[in-house]
Amino acid sequence: MPSSPLTVPNELLDLETAATRTRATEAAAGLRPVADPPRRTSRPVVRPVLLCQTTRAQTLEAALLADVLSTRWPVRLLESRSDANLRADRALYESLAVRAPDLVLGVERTAPVDQTSAVLSRTAELLRAEPVSPWAMIVLGNTDSALGCALAAAKVDIPVVHVEAGVSPNGASVPSDLNRRLIDTLSTVLCAPSPSAAERLYREHAHAHVFHTGDLARDVLQRHATRAALPADSRWPLPPGARFVFAYLADAYDDERRWLLPEVLDALASFELPVVLPASAEAREALLRLRRAPTSPTLHLLPPLDYLAALAAIRDAAVVVTDSGRVQREAYWLGTPCVTLAWGTDWPETVREGATKLLAPQAIRSKLELVVHEQLLGRRSWDRDIFGDGSAAQRIVDSLVQIDVLAHVGDDV
Repeated sequence: MPSSPLTVPNELLDLETAATRTRATEAAAGLRPVADPPRRTSRPVVRPVLLCQTTRAQTLEAALLADVLSTRWPVRLLESRSDANLRADRALYESLAVRAPDLVLGVERTAPVDQTSAVLSRTAELLRAEPVSPWAMIVLGNTDSALGCALAAAKVDIPVVHVEAGVSPNGASVPSDLNRRLIDTLSTVLCAPSPSAAERLYREHAHAHVFHTGDLARDVLQRHATRAALPADSRWPLPPGARFVFAYLADAYDDERRWLLPEVLDALASFELPVVLPASAEAREALLRLRRAPTSPTLHLLPPLDYLAALAAIRDAAVVVTDSGRVQREAYWLGTPCVTLAWGTDWPETVREGATKLLAPQAIRSKLELVVHEQLLGRRSWDRDIFGDGSAAQRIVDSLVQIDVLAHVGDDV
């Protein structure tokens, strides 16, 4: 049966006829006709997401997350560190085709209170200067600079999204946990990278939007792991196939923890297996100030390794020794036993799986070699998907879509 023809009510036809007659009369009288009101053809401005990175280690994670976010919203990538840091990272941007930041605060590393204050002030200035205000600010990690970014957004009612929320070293009091608690409290959306972090957030923020998204660092590793390779030239001191211990120290060179260096170096120098220890120029200066240049024939002090070479070293090592939570997780994902030099860990799941053993710093000199030997004899197989399967970035975007939709329920379309 054919559909009925579209009909227009008589009163609408009368209005149109009257309007036509009015325009004709005005034209006959020599009057300038009034144009019909223009139709609305412009699309509404889509407000961007502001994504904040505050450390070199976050560069790859932020770039990967920005790629996935940009499929849904415009993304502005904010870097809190100085231009000198960015120049030092140039090789990283070029070798891995990493997106460079759109905005740079240029804050030098300083005391925690001054660091947070400077980032807060400069982020506030930036938000005032932005032509289109972001609808959300995503903050990675728990650094002093991350806290400054979160405070600036919260002060002007921009929703804060905390990635790596709820991560806390059980039983250990550290400055980053204070930052974590404050950022979690300021945040509208909490993205937990691990089961323990999600459980903590459900307890501490029962009425918040908590999402167990998984760990962005796993996404980054899966994207680049197939390209990981040890240096092929003289920068690598061992023959192909040689067994070795890979040591990576992130915090032991800081003034507050420098007392650890002699303990760690003496313990590593006593190993029978070769030990490979990359050290930055800053770290080498710290060793010189301590007058503790390594002299053991089995301890090889190298210049810093790039990301791909470091992944290969972690993958190929017999054991990893570190004080870095990131290297601890990378060893877990790559199937290499790890000894973490710390009282507690943000990632207790790796300990429960047997992938990691914790060693308190005061026991390094007396027990490090023994604990490394135990890890050498231990198993190298465990569940590697506790922190997600490499889809954390997409899960973060999915969580923001839910919040974005809820925020606009009832808006005119």
